[in-house]
Amino acid sequence: RKVGITTLFVTHEQEEAFELGDRVAVLSRGRLEQVGSPEELYEEPATRFVATFVGRSSVLPGSWAGGSGRDAVTLAPGAAWGAAAGGVLRDGDPADLVLRPESLAFVPAGTANAVPGEVLERRFAGRSAYFIVLLSGIGEAEVLARPDSARPGDAVAVAPAADGPVPRAYPKERGT
Repeated sequence: RKVGITTLFVTHEQEEAFELGDRVAVLSRGRLEQVGSPEELYEEPATRFVATFVGRSSVLPGSWAGGSGRDAVTLAPGAAWGAAAGGVLRDGDPADLVLRPESLAFVPAGTANAVPGEVLERRFAGRSAYFIVLLSGIGEAEVLARPDSARPGDAVAVAPAADGPVPRAYPKERGT
């Protein structure tokens, strides 16, 4: 920046790319997936590959419920979690919902659109902890919360957080 020249830096280290780059290009198998700021890649991934490659994420299966004024993915237990479409989706299409750990929260049991689950694992990270939760009838999701929020073996309820990156829905990939 001091010299005022553009530099192209190639790395396989995400953290390094995000620290050094004003704009980052993500390639997969020789194909350009997305170019943008680190924030854009993390918060608005253009493809499912970018969404799952950049940062931490969970992928949950469901079906797209769009066009009713509020786009969402309906999950197996019937919960509808708001999402932005990350590809071409029609109402009822099978979809993969990609969520960041900070996009989910522990909520009281019985909360609208909450999914019950069991904490499988807790990884301490200072003021926060990452919790791996087995969601009933869906699969595993990672939740970022206070370290004292839960312990392995606890029954919990999980729902979208009030803040955090907007979950993204992508057309269901073959074989997933």
